[in-house]
Amino acid sequence: PGCVIVVTHDRYFLDKVSTGILAFDGKSEPTLVQGDYTHYRRTQTAATEQADAQKAAQRAADRAAAPAKAAVKSGLSTSEKRELAGMEAAIEAAEDKVAGFEAMLGDPDTWADRPRAAGIERDLATARTDVERLYARWEALMARAESQG
Repeated sequence: PGCVIVVTHDRYFLDKVSTGILAFDGKSEPTLVQGDYTHYRRTQTAATEQADAQKAAQRAADRAAAPAKAAVKSGLSTSEKRELAGMEAAIEAAEDKVAGFEAMLGDPDTWADRPRAAGIERDLATARTDVERLYARWEALMARAESQG
């Protein structure tokens, strides 16, 4: 039991001995990520992709909120109204799924089985994408519903 802090640029060494990475990127607060260096890089890539997806979702929502052209029907169909009614529960379930995967990856015992941990990372990335997709859809439906008046 105990802790050792290693300062190195040797990524191979970090992958072999680390169970957590405390990264200083110079842009924000230090980041603590459970797992090895490869996992840290994947989480950073996923975070960048998630930020890009949020920007894309915001652009899509902005476009959906813009006045509709005359050729485009405004308002919601009956099926879209049902979809919107169930959207909150779907988003909550998707966020719970993300939280579950994050909890698994936060457990150091998960990293004893690296292939399993890699699978959980892939599942987490997919779950985050699903959450972003649901939020973007919800925003688009809300914008259309509001335009209907």
